This record gives sequence, C-alpha cells and structure tokens, in this order.
Amino acid sequence: MTVGTSLPKILAVAIIASALALSWALGNDRRVSQQIDALVEANYRTHGVKPNPPSSDEIFLRRLYLDVIGRIPTYQEAQQFLGTDSKSKRTQLIRHLLHSEGYVSHWFNYWADILRVKSDMEQGAGEAYADWVKGALRANMSYKDMVHALVTAEGYIWENGAVGYYLRDAGMPLDNMSNTAQIFLGTQLVCAQCHNHPFDKWKQKDYYEMAAYTYGVETRVNPEKVVRVDKRMDKMEKRARRDRNKEMNRLVRNALRDLLEPLSYRVKHDEEKILKLPSDYQYDDAEPREEVRPDTIFGKRAAGGGSGHQLDAYADWLTGPENPRFAKVIVNRLWKAVMGVGLVEPVDDFKDGTVASNPALLDYLESEMVRMDYDIRRFLAVLYNTRTYQRESSLQDVDLGDYHFPGPVLRRMSAEQIWDSLLAATMPGVDERKAENRYRKRYEEMKARAEGLEAMKQQPQKILETAKAIAQVEYDHDKATSGLRRRVTTAREAGDDALAKTLNTEMREARKARDQRVDDIQAAFERTFLENASGRTAMMMTMDRMDSAKKRQGIDDRPDPRWKGFDKKYVRASELRSPMPADHFLRRFGQSDRETIQAAEIEASVGQALSLLNGKVIDQLVSDKSLLMKGIDQLYGDDEKQDFIFLSLLTRMPTDRERALMNAQFEAAENPRDACEAIIWSLLNTKEILFVQ
Repeated sequence: MTVGTSLPKILAVAIIASALALSWALGNDRRVSQQIDALVEANYRTHGVKPNPPSSDEIFLRRLYLDVIGRIPTYQEAQQFLGTDSKSKRTQLIRHLLHSEGYVSHWFNYWADILRVKSDMEQGAGEAYADWVKGALRANMSYKDMVHALVTAEGYIWENGAVGYYLRDAGMPLDNMSNTAQIFLGTQLVCAQCHNHPFDKWKQKDYYEMAAYTYGVETRVNPEKVVRVDKRMDKMEKRARRDRNKEMNRLVRNALRDLLEPLSYRVKHDEEKILKLPSDYQYDDAEPREEVRPDTIFGKRAAGGGSGHQLDAYADWLTGPENPRFAKVIVNRLWKAVMGVGLVEPVDDFKDGTVASNPALLDYLESEMVRMDYDIRRFLAVLYNTRTYQRESSLQDVDLGDYHFPGPVLRRMSAEQIWDSLLAATMPGVDERKAENRYRKRYEEMKARAEGLEAMKQQPQKILETAKAIAQVEYDHDKATSGLRRRVTTAREAGDDALAKTLNTEMREARKARDQRVDDIQAAFERTFLENASGRTAMMMTMDRMDSAKKRQGIDDRPDPRWKGFDKKYVRASELRSPMPADHFLRRFGQSDRETIQAAEIEASVGQALSLLNGKVIDQLVSDKSLLMKGIDQLYGDDEKQDFIFLSLLTRMPTDRERALMNAQFEAAENPRDACEAIIWSLLNTKEILFVQ
C-alpha cells in the first residue's frame, strides 16, 4: 500500500479514535456528575433537606454566564440559547463557555484575587505576571503544573512571568511562605511566624522549617555583577582618598543603579543561603539563631536539604500525593466558586480536626481531581453539569458549617462581574477588546533595555564610563548651584521675594540643562547597547517579535470600528489596571486591593447606588451608540422594547405585573425613548440585577 493511499485512512482512523476518546471522556464525566449528585442527595436524606426545584433555562443561562465568563449574556446570546430545543443544550453551552476567551478573563480575576496580582509591581513585573496567569488559563495548564511552576520560578520577569509570584513578596521570604501555605495548603501559618500558633498545632519552629525551603529564593540581584562592573567599582572606591573622589563614587553608584535597573528584577535560587531562628526565639526545642533544616509541616518530608535543587523537591512534595491537603484545598475552593459555599469553611483554614459538611463528597472530589490530572476546566465542567448546580438558588441565610446544598447559594456579583456585565450590554465584542496600558509599555521598554544590557557583558568599561559621565554632570551641577541655593535662602530670610523668585528660575533652568545632558548621555548609551544585540536593536527585535506574533494570531492593529466612540478604558476588568484606583467603579463595588488574599468585598454602599444612578458607565449604557439603546431604537412596538430591555439586563421576560408598570410608564412619558430610559434606570437599581441567582 502506498503512502498516498494510506494517509487518508490513517487520518480517518485518527479522527475516529479522537472522537471515540472524547465521547468516552464526556460519558465518564457525566457519570462523575451523577455520582456527585448521588453523594449530595444522600446528605439530603441524612439531614432532612428538601432540594430546590430545577432552575429554568433563563436562570441557568444567566447564572452560567456569570459563573464561567463573568458577565451576563447579551440579548443575541440569550435568544440563541432560549430558542434552542436540544436536550443537550446546557452541556453544549457549558463546554462552549469554558473554552472561550471570556473564561480566561473571568477566572483571571478569581486567581488575581488569590495570588494578589498587582499592575504596579516594579518595572512592569505585574503585567508580565498577569500575562503568565492568563496564559496558563488559556492553555488550560494543569493546576498541579501551574503551582509547581510558580514555586520553582526563576529568571528575569520577561523570560518567565511566573517569577511574579516571588517578586510580589520581594524581600519578604517569610511572608511569601505564609501566603503559599494559605493559598495552596489551606493552612494559616502566619501566627507561627512570631510564636507558637495559639489555635492550631503549629509551632514557630515548624514555620521556620517550612520557610527554609524557599528562603534561598533571591528576588534581587546586583546588576553590577551581571555586566561585570562590580570589581572595577570596588577598586575605584578603595582608591578614593579625597572627599571629591568619595562624592564622585557615590554619584557613579547612583548612575549605575539607574542605568542597570532592568537587570535588578530577577529571581534566582541561592543554595548557600541558610535560614536561622530569630535571636529572641524562646522555646525549648531549639536555640536562638540556630540553623534551620527544611522540613514539611505534614506528610512525607521533601527530598533534599538546602534551597536550590531542593526547591524542586519541595515543589514536588507540595503538589504531590505525599501532601494530604493539596488536592483537597483546590477542590474545596472550586466547589465554593461554583456553589457559593465551601464544603469546608473557611476555605483557607483547614485543621486536623476539620470535618467537611459532606466528608464523602469532599473525598470523592479530591480523588476525581487527581484522576483528571488537575484539569481545572474539566473539573468545573463536571460541577456545572450536576443537578445540584442546576437547581434554583437557596435564598435563605446559610449556616456555613451546616449547609447541604439543596442548590447553589444566592450571592451578589463581584465588582468585576457587575462592570463586565454593564459593558456587555453597552458595546459589542466586549470579550475581544484588549487594553494597552502604561504598565505594558514600561514592561516592553524594560525588556528591550535589559536584553541590550545583557549583550554588553563584554564591555564593562563602556558601562562604567557612561556612569562616570552622568556622575560628572551631577557633580558639576551640584557644585555650580550650591551658591545659588545659599543665595535663595538668604533672599528669603531677608524678605526679598522678587530676588528669591529670580534665583529659583535660574535653579530650574540649571536643572533642565542638567537633565538634558543626562538624557543625551543615556540616549547615546542606549543606542550603543541596543545596537549591540546581534546586529539590530533589541527594541526593533522586540517590535518584530510582537508584529510576528500578531500576524500569526491574525491580529489587526487598525482601530476596530465596533468600538468607535467608546472610551479606551471601557474594557473588561481583567484588562484594566489591577487594582483600579480607589475612586473607580470597580473599587466602589468592592474590588480587592490585592494586598491580602481574596480581600474583595460585596457589601452595599451609598457610593455604589450613586454610581448606578449617574455614573459614567451608566451614561454610556443609555447613550445612542450603546448596544442596548441601538437595539431598542430598531424595535417598533412597546412590548418588544420592554422584552428587549428585560432580556438584555435580566435575561428573562417581564412578568404581567412588571409589564403593567412599564405600560403606565410609556403612557406617561413624552416619547418611547424616555420611557425606556426610565425603565433601564429602575432595573439598574433593583436587587435582582446585582445577584447571581
């Protein structure tokens, strides 16, 4: 048989095999969903719980969109689903949404709260860290692999965005260990950093033994060593005998720090760095300042014994079967994200005596997560396909220790869900719109500079000469203006404001001249080191890489006409600065400040009510160019307009009572447009619009 005749058969067999494998996986996952329901329903009988009725398509649709992609469905999306009669349409929608860009956006917000991802980390590190998290979600990286990559991350931020995990706690290795234990082990160790834990078994020594694994992770490097100017600088300082020489050396150090700053932000593992107990250690199991040997707080001890190679062994233990909490904690977190309440509460404070509200279910979920090789997207699909998830929400107050899931819990939308939902009703293609911000620009510039500096390792003298030239400008400026500064002080003391003003003007002009000379030196230096990168400038190389990536992905740089007239900052929350300033809509509605783990709030406030009454986002929603208003304007009948508003904002049709109220509004209004705006204002200020039912 020839290759030409066999290839189609080979492809056909491969396609059939792939289809069979997918069918088997889907069938198996259906059985997992059914077993979850069986375990939940067994608890109904044990605790005398009456399950909630199945949810309507309208409730399910809105809930699923909010839970999976973080926004309400558009009018067209709602019509398409509600108009479909297929028995499998719910399962199909679950699969579709889990493989959408909206899933990446919404679940990035979830992980950004947990991992405390911030945009204003130094030198654009936060942007690279955020990109890495989004990339992991988009590629459906195994949770096990994701955590392993974070805790073993090393390199420069532009090489490996996962180093943001350590840079987020730069210079605070003990705090980083506390966060690691809380996030991935569901264990509160922070108290044991200073003393034996008052409410758990952990001792201060236990804490230090865990911290010893990662204590050697360095979040700063000396850039002078990277480009080999450190020894030359040391010699200069040793030769300095006069005050002028000492001052010049100080200025040279400052200039080097500024020139080489992009090379400072690197994570590396130092095997020689040893953690010691604090000098005020007061317990009998060790001595103050005693060296600490790494050890795990539970399960089998990780292999190795110092920080470098042992960091991999530590990560293997953290994510491996010897750790009794790793899988248990993540399935409990995801169960809460889907159902509103964890099987164990709080989700990050497991203790040896902790008992889940349904122990058999927690054990089963844990075993399935391991069997699925920590595939979060697949695990979520299983939960969304359960009868339990697809029941009506429980409206009553929930006892966190005694809730047995007659249905998901009614919960308020997060700030990001509210913002993204309003945008979805305002502009088309909101999931596709990306933002360009100053953090990304700073990151790209830093990356280009760092690559050029790396290429200059063989020219340390050139780097040092540049720093000396800048230092000389600074020295000359200080010397030339010292007299001016004294004269300004004298003039002020004498009450001669006119002279003081004239002298201050001279000072400003002198500073401008100094800054221009420094800029010229730095620009000449950057031209040298950028051109030093393999014959073309590193900046051009970066731009080429970006352009090539855009071409491969089919990205068109031209402005998209769909978004003409909309503010550039009207993008999904995951595309905005993380977190936004305190006066922004997102922060008013409780967006986390990213300082502590999962610090978002859902409490109502007067500021929120005002934002929904007359905020800029609402102005956009009722403007002529919004999706909502364009859709209304294309409809003729009052009933059609009412249906459009309700389906667009609440994903349901109005009740008879609501329709009667709206008809009265139409009769009283001067024109249908005014009536529609009044209805929209009313709906935006109802409780229903802000809740995940």
